[in-house]
Amino acid sequence: MVGNIKIANILEKFNEVGNEVLIELREHGASTKKSSDPRKYGAQEAAHILGRSLPWLRDNSRHIEISGNGRRYYTLQDLWDLREAGGLIYQKPEGKKAIKKVVANFKGGVGKSTTVIHEAHYMATYKGMKVLVIDLDPQASTTFCISTMIPDLDVAHEDTIVDSLTSDVSLCADIFRGTYIPGVDFIPANLSLQALDMMLLNADDENIDRLGPIHTRLDSVLKLVDEHYDLILIDCPPNMGMVTANAITAANAMTLPIPPALYDVGSAILFNKTISQFLEQSGKELDYFKVLLTKHPESAASKRNESRIRQIFGDYVYGGSIVATTEFEKASENFTTVYDINREMTSKKVYERALESLNEVHEEMFADYQSLMGNE
Repeated sequence: MVGNIKIANILEKFNEVGNEVLIELREHGASTKKSSDPRKYGAQEAAHILGRSLPWLRDNSRHIEISGNGRRYYTLQDLWDLREAGGLIYQKPEGKKAIKKVVANFKGGVGKSTTVIHEAHYMATYKGMKVLVIDLDPQASTTFCISTMIPDLDVAHEDTIVDSLTSDVSLCADIFRGTYIPGVDFIPANLSLQALDMMLLNADDENIDRLGPIHTRLDSVLKLVDEHYDLILIDCPPNMGMVTANAITAANAMTLPIPPALYDVGSAILFNKTISQFLEQSGKELDYFKVLLTKHPESAASKRNESRIRQIFGDYVYGGSIVATTEFEKASENFTTVYDINREMTSKKVYERALESLNEVHEEMFADYQSLMGNE
């Protein structure tokens, strides 16, 4: 109590006001995204993305209208259509299932959602992979950035994965959504997922007999769909609850994002201990694990911490890192990605540095995926 006022009532009022502000911000972001021009690519950039020559692009683009300046510009859908027509869609080796990768860390704010949405965009647009993104974080940042849905308004409880994991696995058939990125589907999140850990832990014997152990529910869902995708990316909440346990059980790969700051290094070390214990106790194996340096300001202190991380994890750290530039900050403020903006938000140099760091990491990831798929 403070005087005659209950703290619970104050906090509830803060929540109401805060949600109004949050919804207003997200509506503004959604309005901006819906009204902005779709990302377009010039011929040289389009040819590079498709891995084909300019003459090939010209010969296969005669159906695309020439703009007023005499040039053709390509949308994401144009690029995907050209991939399909040219047989450039990624093909898994026969008998191979999707790579199912969990992106997890105990801490929030380490770049999990940023990692997921940029990788999904790259692997679909640049490599022709069919990607599924699963948002398991109640904060739903991935949901908002990869679509124009406002989790607090446009996503109902039944649109999330909650009922599929607690009531009926087959309900997952109704929760897949497309995105503005051709080749990328997703399962949205909202605050309904806050209760999912407790719902799973409180499952009764009949529920477990019918749906299986509580940590294997997501695995059951993905077994129904993984042959339709090449890559499944799972964005986890920042804790080691039953939802994260489900994600790890369903996955065969993991990326641990770590900003090169001392407290993040310490948290990551604790994370590894907890994950190690879970894998040991559950008998679960992963085919792939790597650490990704995120939000790297490239300062003297962060470089020292990078050295510590590389000393601890050795070859299990990606060679590249995601730099901390104002382009990422501006893209995040606009609920979008660096790949999705038509022009630099700060300066050309900063924009190109952001893209360079993203592309370097994603090329390394794709090479690893090729090895996992047996496509070396």
